[in-house]
Amino acid sequence: MARPERPVEGDHPLVSLARELRRARERARTPGYRELAETARFSRETLAAAARGKECPTWEVVRAFADACDPTGIEASRLRPLWQKARVAGDSAGRRRSSSPPRRNRRVAAAGLPPPVTRPSPVPGAPRPDPDGTAAEYVYQLRALRAWAGNPGYKETVRRLRHNLHMSRATFYGILSPSRATLPRLEMVQPLLVAYLRGDLDAVDEWDSAWRAISLREFTSANPRPGGQPAAGTHAPLRAVAR
Repeated sequence: MARPERPVEGDHPLVSLARELRRARERARTPGYRELAETARFSRETLAAAARGKECPTWEVVRAFADACDPTGIEASRLRPLWQKARVAGDSAGRRRSSSPPRRNRRVAAAGLPPPVTRPSPVPGAPRPDPDGTAAEYVYQLRALRAWAGNPGYKETVRRLRHNLHMSRATFYGILSPSRATLPRLEMVQPLLVAYLRGDLDAVDEWDSAWRAISLREFTSANPRPGGQPAAGTHAPLRAVAR
């Protein structure tokens, strides 16, 4: 029998997020983390850590956790604003911790040595998707993003994702094939975006929105709405969301 989780207490956004993750799991009749991991495609340790309330998990982890508990997406939509608050709170705490120079930097300054070089964020200048483009153009931009990120191969991508890439080598290279003219499945694209964009969730969301816009446009083109009327919210609203 699994040991019960330690209770999370307090009103910090991280705690509120962890508490709601646990409630989502309870509403799913409390599946074990090993069982959740089989569906969520993240390790049980990663999922359990998300529900401890110590550090802010990525949105991909939260969404996978929620969808493993409730495939309808209701839990994910409920958790999104909580995760955003937790992320902001975590960023604020990180800025406070970094406002004073670290001990090593203070020792360097005291010794009269030049300060260490700080690398700029790798995200500026990254290729961006076009929500009005085609599936083939989306794949092209994904390949360009990989090149911009250092052209990591299968093993390096697995390493960047801490071995949470659940696809074969053949699938990996099939997604990025120059001859591919169809959209890869979104759940296959998302981990690659996380690896290439180094966890920039705003950029990942932009790629996610573009994928959905293209996918829905292809669907409505191939499946006209009964009566000849355009499907509500198919094109112009999607462009607005993608911006």
